[in-house]
Amino acid sequence: MVVEEQAHRRELTMAAYRDYQNGVRPAGPGAKALLDTFAFVDDETGPARAAQTGHG
Repeated sequence: MVVEEQAHRRELTMAAYRDYQNGVRPAGPGAKALLDTFAFVDDETGPARAAQTGHG
C-alpha cells in the first residue's frame, strides 16, 4: 500500500508541476511553499533543459 500511495503522490506532484509550467498556480495552504519548490526546481534544472532542447 505504501508504494501505491507514493506513486499516487508523485503523480499528483508532477501534475501540479506541469500546471505550474503552464502558468496555473496553486492556491490555499502550502501554495507558497509549493511555488518556492517549483521555482527552485526550475532554477536548478534550467541549464540542463536548455542544453537538451538547444535553447538558452
